[in-house]
Amino acid sequence: MIGLIDAHSHATDAHFVWQQKELSIRSVINAENPTHLAELTRWQTPLISGGIHPWHTDTATTAMMTQLIAQTPVTGEIGLDTVWTKVPLATQLPWFKRQLDMADALQHPVIIHTKGAELLTAHLLQQHPGPFLIHWYSALTGLDQFLALPTYFSIGPDLMTDVAVQQVLRKVPLSRLLVESDGLESIYWATGQHQDYHETLLALYQQVAAVKHVSVSVVMKQLAINFEKFLHPVD
Repeated sequence: MIGLIDAHSHATDAHFVWQQKELSIRSVINAENPTHLAELTRWQTPLISGGIHPWHTDTATTAMMTQLIAQTPVTGEIGLDTVWTKVPLATQLPWFKRQLDMADALQHPVIIHTKGAELLTAHLLQQHPGPFLIHWYSALTGLDQFLALPTYFSIGPDLMTDVAVQQVLRKVPLSRLLVESDGLESIYWATGQHQDYHETLLALYQQVAAVKHVSVSVVMKQLAINFEKFLHPVD
C-alpha cells in the first residue's frame, strides 16, 4: 500500500518520528542545528535534511553548516526571507550561496525557504543544478520563474485560506507537486487549531485531487513518484 508523503516537517520530540513510522508517512525532517541532528539520529529518523535556515544565519558558524549538510542526504531548508525575520538580507545571502555550492558538490537535493525575496531566490537557483523543493510557496508573484527551474512545490496546511497557496496548486502540474505539514506547530499556526496529523495530510491530498480532477489514489501514486524523483534525481 502506498503511504502518504509529508515532504517537509519538523520534529520536536521522538513521538512525532514514531507517529510518522506508525502511519507509514514518509517525510524529510529538518535538523535545526547539530544538537537537533544528534537527537533526530538518536530517534532513528529515517530521512533528515540539514542546513542553516535564513532566520539563523546571524548566529551560524561554518562548522555548523558543514556538519549539518555533510551528515544529511538532503540540504535545507535554506533560502532568503525579508518578511518573517529581522536578519538582514545581506547576512543571509552569503550563507545561502555557500550552502548551494556545498549541496552541488555533494549532489544533494535542496529544500528552499523563500519569503519576500522570491525573484532573487529564483535568480540564484538558476546557477545550480537542483533539484529543489520550494517548500510551502506562498507568494502571488515569482511562480513562473521557479517553474522554469528543476523544482517541486509542496502545498502547506493553509491551502484552504491562502490564495497564493491555492494559486500554486492550480498552476503547478501534478507531476511536480508535493504536500507538507511543516511540523505539528505549523499546522496549529496555519489553522489556529490542534488538528489530527494524519487527517490534515489526507485533507490536503483530497483537496489536490479535487483541484486536479483526479482520484485520491492517483494523487497518492503521483506524489510518491515525485518524492522519489526529488530525493533521487539521477536514478
